[in-house]
Formats: sequence, C-alpha cells, structure tokens
Amino acid sequence: MEDGVFFGDDTWVPLVPDSSEGFSAGERTGTEAIMEAEPDGWAELDSTPGLMAKTGDLVIDAGGGSGEGEGFVTAADREGGRFLWILHVNSGGRISSLSVEAGVVRASSESGTTGSGLEWTIPVFNPAALQCRGRATHK
Repeated sequence: MEDGVFFGDDTWVPLVPDSSEGFSAGERTGTEAIMEAEPDGWAELDSTPGLMAKTGDLVIDAGGGSGEGEGFVTAADREGGRFLWILHVNSGGRISSLSVEAGVVRASSESGTTGSGLEWTIPVFNPAALQCRGRATHK
C-alpha cells in the first residue's frame, strides 16, 4: 500500500518525504493507476487499544499495519462505520498516541528500528492539509 491519504470516493493524496524528515501532501488524484499497478497491495490495519477518539459524528482510530514500520490514522462515521479517509504510511512507525481537539487530530509514532518518530497534525475535514514532521526520540 502506498504512503497517502485514501478517500471513499476512490481518490487519494500521495504523501511525499520532505526535508523535515516527515511528509508533505501531494495532489489529490484517482486511485486507478495504483490499483492497476498493485491490485493486491492493500495492508491489514491493526488498531492500537485505547487510541480511539470521538469528535462530532466521527470516530478517529489509529495503529499499525501488517508490515513493520507501518502506521495509520482513520476517520469514520460513528453510525455506519463508513470511512471518510484513511492515512497510511509504510515507514513512519505504528501510531502510539492520538488526540482530537477543535477538529484537529494530533498523532505520534515511533519507529523501533531507527529510534525516531513522526508528529502528525491532521485537520479532520481536510486531511490533505496535514503537517508531518520527524523528531528524534531518546531511549
């Protein structure tokens, strides 16, 4: 699965590594090309117990993926469970903390292999305007 924010209307915003050792959002586009290139390229998501947050009619969830270093954050409708969006990265690390305040998700991840992590700031209703910065962790 690619690094990006995936939407229920079969569009996505690729996430591109940037100079802050985090990610920047690319342009929103259709998923046709990535589906054709890798039709079985979906990841299994594993929620981290205790990280779920609620805001308005939405549930925000987070955790890791089927591969080491994968992380994700999702926003879904509380009633029907329909996903608004899913943010997925292959190498950012499992999401280890999550909060939502004033319509903004704040999440952190740690990579056990590098001792570093990522700090995410994601507007719930405009996740393509996310900010993601790398940070060093001390063990």
